[in-house]
Amino acid sequence: IVARALGLRSVSATLAWSLTLVFGALIVTFAVGASLSLTLVLLLAAPSAEQHDLGLVVLALLLRDRGWRVTFLGADTPVDTIADTSRRVVPEVIVLAMLSEPKLEVSALRELSRSTRIVIAGSGATPGLATTVGAEHFAGGPIEAAEYLANGSAAVR
Repeated sequence: IVARALGLRSVSATLAWSLTLVFGALIVTFAVGASLSLTLVLLLAAPSAEQHDLGLVVLALLLRDRGWRVTFLGADTPVDTIADTSRRVVPEVIVLAMLSEPKLEVSALRELSRSTRIVIAGSGATPGLATTVGAEHFAGGPIEAAEYLANGSAAVR
């Protein structure tokens, strides 16, 4: 009955039409699934006046190997650049590395931390600074940070 309503005259034509619909739906499902992959996005930077970014390079390589998409801004990055880039790439987490006591634009970082998870790391990062800017403090090195981020990636604020 369905075959006739659709203008199909035989069971084989109906079967062919049904298979076309099923395989077409599978192809669309796979195509949509691929475009909606769960790739996590990471934004890395060393804030203004901070020239040390080797730890960030190591972290970028480790997480890229775990499937993360990494945007690396490097050393001496103004907070405005970090915020602008964050709006464009929409990262799950921003990692800021600092080896010396940073001269941060606290209000701009606090505003950014309202919408994006921020982790500060390095010997210049302290728990007090993390609290002030609304970030998480991480005291380990880049290898431990990769593990921390990979295992805690679902805890996005």
